[in-house]
Order: sequence, then structure tokens, then C-alpha cells
Amino acid sequence: VASPVAAESAAARGQLLQEQLCQAAAALWEGDVPQSHQEMQQALAAARQQPGSRRYAYVVLELRCFRRFLQPRKLADIWERAEFLPGSRAEHYRDYDLAVEQLGQALLVRQQPALYQERPEPPPTLIGYGAHLQEVLHHLESGGAPALAITGASGVGKSALAATAAVHLATRPLFWFNVQPELNDNLTSLLFALGQFLHSLGALQLWQHLLANRGQPDDLHLALGLVRADLKTVAPAQPLLVFDELEYLHSAAVENVSVQHAQLRNFIEQLRTRAALLLIGQRPLFAADAHIELSGLAAPQIHMLWQEAGLAIGEPELAELYTRTGGNLRLLLLYRSLHLKGEPPQDAFSSERHISALMMVLHRLWPRLHASERRILQQLCVYRTSAPEYLWQSEAEALNTLVAMRLVQRNGRGGIHLAAAWREVIYAELAPELRAQLHLEAATAQLMHGNYTGAAYHLVQGGDDGGAIQAWYPHRMQELQRGQAAAAQYLFHSISNQRLRKRERDILRLIRAELHQFHGDSQRGLAELEQSAWPAQSEAGIKAKALEAEFLDALGFPYRAVETYQDALAASLRLLNQMSSIHLRSGLLHLRRTEHVQARRAATLAQYDAHCLTGVVHQEEGRFAEAHAAYQHALTLAEMLEDEARMARLHRYLSILYGKQQQFGDAMHHADRAIDFYERVGDQLNSHIMRNNLSAHYLYAQQFADVVAVGEEALPFFRTTAQPYWVASTASNVAEAYYELGDWESAIRCAQEVLSQEEPKLFPYALHTLGLVALAREELDQASAYFQEVVASAHKSEDYFIEGYGWRNLGKIYKQQGEVDLANGAFGQSLQLFRRLGIAGEVALTEREMQ
Repeated sequence: VASPVAAESAAARGQLLQEQLCQAAAALWEGDVPQSHQEMQQALAAARQQPGSRRYAYVVLELRCFRRFLQPRKLADIWERAEFLPGSRAEHYRDYDLAVEQLGQALLVRQQPALYQERPEPPPTLIGYGAHLQEVLHHLESGGAPALAITGASGVGKSALAATAAVHLATRPLFWFNVQPELNDNLTSLLFALGQFLHSLGALQLWQHLLANRGQPDDLHLALGLVRADLKTVAPAQPLLVFDELEYLHSAAVENVSVQHAQLRNFIEQLRTRAALLLIGQRPLFAADAHIELSGLAAPQIHMLWQEAGLAIGEPELAELYTRTGGNLRLLLLYRSLHLKGEPPQDAFSSERHISALMMVLHRLWPRLHASERRILQQLCVYRTSAPEYLWQSEAEALNTLVAMRLVQRNGRGGIHLAAAWREVIYAELAPELRAQLHLEAATAQLMHGNYTGAAYHLVQGGDDGGAIQAWYPHRMQELQRGQAAAAQYLFHSISNQRLRKRERDILRLIRAELHQFHGDSQRGLAELEQSAWPAQSEAGIKAKALEAEFLDALGFPYRAVETYQDALAASLRLLNQMSSIHLRSGLLHLRRTEHVQARRAATLAQYDAHCLTGVVHQEEGRFAEAHAAYQHALTLAEMLEDEARMARLHRYLSILYGKQQQFGDAMHHADRAIDFYERVGDQLNSHIMRNNLSAHYLYAQQFADVVAVGEEALPFFRTTAQPYWVASTASNVAEAYYELGDWESAIRCAQEVLSQEEPKLFPYALHTLGLVALAREELDQASAYFQEVVASAHKSEDYFIEGYGWRNLGKIYKQQGEVDLANGAFGQSLQLFRRLGIAGEVALTEREMQ
């Protein structure tokens, strides 16, 4: 949003950025933000009761930054005046730092850095390949899904030809994937890039699968099937898939092809006949319907290249150029750049012939470049992918000169880059100190854009291994879900432990172990953890113990896994005791200052939070009786505090809990109590969330018309306020109600809306409804596939409630198909889950189904 791609003028970009910040701040409020001075005063009074909350952060930002309705005359008024946020200066600065951090997180959620696709811009004029261009267009416009190979030496102009063809086919969606060693030369990276592309066209299956699996496509056959299904969905748009730099996947001997390259090659081969393919590399790697080999420009075409730049050249020089370059476009452009800087080709011909042609021409060109032009080339050569052009906006003239000389290329999306061959030559010439400095500068730029894997790469190359670990580890889950696992594995296995401090070495071990776990290699993950002595009472030590237990379980040592989990739990409890001790000391400090009310309130709030968290954990694990006891304790504490907001929160929790226990009268009572509070304070978001909960209670009470009425009333609000989780949750309830009412088309429509919201936790519910519709239509194979997905996704998210229904419906299908053993196994799984959850009615129903 801050680049010239977003808007031309700096003022317009600033305005756009302000709008994005305001929208991110509104997300902190989680509802309709205050729209007047009076509403803001009411919000301020309520927020004072919730320090550290997202709404409190919104108020802090309003006072400090936005100042739309609250306008302190001086900064100190914020903590000195009673009508604002009285306290100390130090407290305010802590609150402000936390508020800015929360705002930054909200902004990143809104402006999630996209999975980047390199896409070269076409040359101003395609010289020498006009006939080849017509051949490419003929094949791609012939209908069907042709595969066309374009081969030739490095720098001959293959990508330029393909990019020009793409311009002629501008109405067709374009996917461009450049294979780059140790960055994306693996199937996971391709699946993420392709999944995002297909998602942008409205085909959701692959993308949802990747989200549901937290970034790891564990079943490659399933992933390929989802790609095929998505490509079939978008087939009317005739997408064009371009795979460039395929020479990196080539090996002289089949046995030398790595596993990841073999997977990638096989996957690309499987795409044939599914979509139009352009396969670009130095030699043929895949079977294709047609093959175009580029051999370079002839002398007359070289003459046209010089004319394009307004330069004259004689016949002898033309012949010599052709002899020296073989018509290679990249070399010719370098000679032309040298000529533009004042050195004719014949002067360059006198150089030493044993130096590579590319290196020789660059050596002669380099002194003739302006210092700012050389600096830009040096800065760009450390980037493996495009860099944001706006970083060089103060040197726009020099950059434009380099673009005109075709040394730098724009990608049409606000990025600039060097061709790989030029990048390698310039990079090799950098002094070690300058190379490290440029990498550290690039790391800063990548961190600014939330690209933590890219930043870690530059930090490692700049010699700051510890900085790379510190930058990446807190954001690792986000990066893994962007498909960066393979790049991270290359990167963090290249770091030597010898250059790290003890804590950094421990975190590096954790990173490597988690990456092994991500790739399903439990043996190596366990070995990685065993190389460190972990402090028993530390967050890293507890995490290592938990990982070790998971590895042991996966390797078939369940008893050792249980013992290790118990060690992790014991360490966690010791840390919890330390936290309680800190709360106690804080309370005693208040007492010494005779702040009895504050001390008592601090103690009560600590107990309240602990009981709430305990209740949530018990509920998620299916221990409903323990969850109920914890919630009741928390509700009593909230009533002691006379804190209506916290009471409403507990009524909401209890409503959900009673609903899961099928005690619908109690569930609706607590829902009404919460709704009363939210409507009284004007909290529309939580009011509608409770209506979503009500729709769930009506669903389990089999009051299906009420489900549709309440749910359809809440959905427009959630859609308008961009609340994907609540859209998905409400649509899930309404979908099942429509099914029960016999409106199957509406049920399918709502279930598809659930899947489109990309909320993996709710996928099994939508899939369950789709399975019920298929079962009602007697499409048993389709229904079985849906319920198998329900069981798999519910088990992964540990949602035993819907998993129980998935197993029971599978049992019904197996029973109908005469598969007695499979049916009994499925019913048994369902019984076990419903008994664990204590849902007697579902236990009885499942037992009847088994008879």
C-alpha cells in the first residue's frame, strides 16, 4: 500500500495507508467503532475495566494517534487527567507499545503478504522471434490444453518470448512459476503458489486443503486430485500455466535426481491435458505437444536491436558481434549497454578472450556506469526474488536508466530484479564486507514487508545467524502456512551451532526439530532434540519435551511418550506456580502502598482469568463437567467484581457448553442474559455472535425453522463487517437446518459459503452437511468421501463432537453396503467419542444404529 503501484502520488499513498491503519484499528474494536464524542466517552469508560485488551489498545491509539473524538491538549494529560486513562507515565508507554504491536498484527492480517509469483515484463519490442511468437500463439489458441516447450541456451530470450505471448493472451489468467534452487524447487512451494492462483479464480479446494493441514500437503495424491478438480472448475477461463528455469530440475542421470525434484517433475507432468502449459528451460525435460528451440538472433536482427536504441553499427562489427555472442540476447544487450555508455563494440573486442564473455562485457561496462547505477545493481544482486521498487524512489533517474538498458527489469507489480546470470556475476564481484552489509539492508526491507523467511535468509548471508533465528522463530507458524517450510529447512540447516549463544542454539534445535516434524521425519526430529540439554523450567525446555513426546508417539513408543508429556506438564505447573508467586508479590506491593482495592482486584482478576482458561481447556478436551465447574467459579468472581462485561463473557461460555450437552433450556437462558448485556451497551458484534450460538442451540433442539430465521438475520452483519469465522459458523448451522427442512440446494449453497471462508476448524461441519445431502440422494460413494474428510479434518483439529457424527454416518453407509466389520468399527469409534463427551442421547442413538 505504500508503493507507487498502489497510487502515483506520495499524498495519495499516504492517504491509502491512513485508511488501512484506521481499518486495522477498527478490527481491534471488534464491532462498530464509536462514531461520536459521547460514544467514545462511553467506550473509554468500558475500556478502563479491560486493560491489555484489544479495545483498550483502540482507546490508547485514539488518545495518542487518531484523536478523532478524544483530544488531550498535551501528552501527559492521557495519564494525568481522570477523564482519560489515569496512571503513571511508565504504564502509558507500556500500554502504547502493546497497542502499536496489536495494531501491527491487525494490519498484517489485512495486508497478508502474498505468495510471490515472478513474472518478467515483455521487452518493448520482440526482435527476431516474430515467427516463433505466432507459432506459440497458434498452439495456445488452438483450444484444449496443449503443452508447449520452449528451449534454448541461457539468455537467448525464452522468457521474453513467453512474456510477449502472455501479453497477447491478456484475457486469460496467467500463472508463472520460476524454479529457484533452495527457495522454491519443491512441491510444497509450487502447491502453495498454484493454490493461491486457483483461489484467486474462485477454485477453493486445494487452498482449503493447504489451510486445513496447516501448510503441509501430507497426501500428495489427494493434492493432485484437488488441483485437477480446481483446474476443471476454472477451465472456462482457459488459464495458462508457465514453468520457467526448468533446467534446475534436470540431472544427467535419473538416479541423481533428488526426491523433491522427482516429486516436482512428476507433478508438472501430471498437469498435462489439464491446462495449457508453457515449459521453459535450456533443454527438453517433459513430453510436449510442440517444441520450439531458440538459437539466438541473426546478424540482421542484431542490426534491428541496435536501431531500437538509436545506435549505428557497421557490417564488420555486426559479424564480429554474432561470432562472439552466437546471437545470445542477454550478451547482445550488454554490448548494447556498453555502446550506449560510449564504447563501441569494436573497442570491447580487444579484451582478453579467456575471460567469460558475460564477465568481460560487464567489466568494461562497470566503470562507465554512474555511481548510483552501480550501487543499485549491487543492492539488487543480493535479492533472490524481486525487490520493492519504491525503496529506490530517491534514485528514480538512475533506476530508469538501468531499466532502459535492460539491466534491470520491472515485473509490473511494483517489483524490480536482475536476470539470474547478471545477478550471479555482480554478486561474485562484491567484497565480503559489502556483500554482508547489502544482505543486512535487504533483511531490513524484508522485515518491513512481513517476509520473515526472506529476512532470515539475508541475515544468515550477512553473518547474523542469531538475528535470523530471532526474526523467524516467533513467526514460524505464519511462514509455514505460507509454504515456506522447504526454504526454511535449507536455511536453518546451513547455520553452524558454533557461532551461536546457548539460547540461540536451543531455539535453532527447536526450529530444526519442528521442520522435521512438519515434513514427517520423526526420527531426525528426535535426534535433533537429543543434541541439547534442555533447561527443565523454561519455555523452550517445555516445548522440546512436548515435541519429543510427539516424536516418540509417532515412532511407536507410546509409553515413553506419555512419560515425556508428564515431564512437560510438571515443568509447566512449576512455571505456573512462579507466575502465581509474581501475582502475589504484585498484590503485596499494592498493600504496602495501602492500595487495598487494587490489590484485591488484581488477585480476583488473576483467579477469574485462570478459571476461564481452565474452563476453555476442559471444554475443548470434552471434559464438560470440569468445564462447567470452572466457568461457575469464574462467574462468581465476575459478580463479586460487579463487572458486567466479564459476566456476559461467562454467560456466553456457559451457553455454548450447555448447548454441547444438549441442555437447551439452560443454554438459551445464558444466551439471553449475554444478549441483554450486549444490546444494552450497543455491542452489535457480540450480540450477533450470541445469535449465532442461539442458532446452534435451535439446531440441536431440532427447531430448524428457528435456526434459519436467527442465522439468516445474523449473516448479513457478519458479511458486512468481514467476520469470516462467524460467517462460516453461522452458515454451517443454517446449512444443516436447510438440509433437515428438505431444502437441499440451500444447504449446499450455505455449506459452500462455509468452505469459502477458509476457517479450517469449521470445514468438518460443512463437509458433514454435504455428506448428508449426498446420502439423502443415495450417492453413497460421494457421501462416504465427504464423511471420511469429516473424520480426518475433525480428528486433526481435535473436534471429537463432529468426529463422532462423521463416524456414525460412515457406519450407516457401510451397514447399507453390507460391510459389517467396517460398520461396527465406525459405530464403535462414534460410541467411544460420544461416551467421552458424556452425550447420553447420541450414545443411545448410535447403539440403536448398531442393532
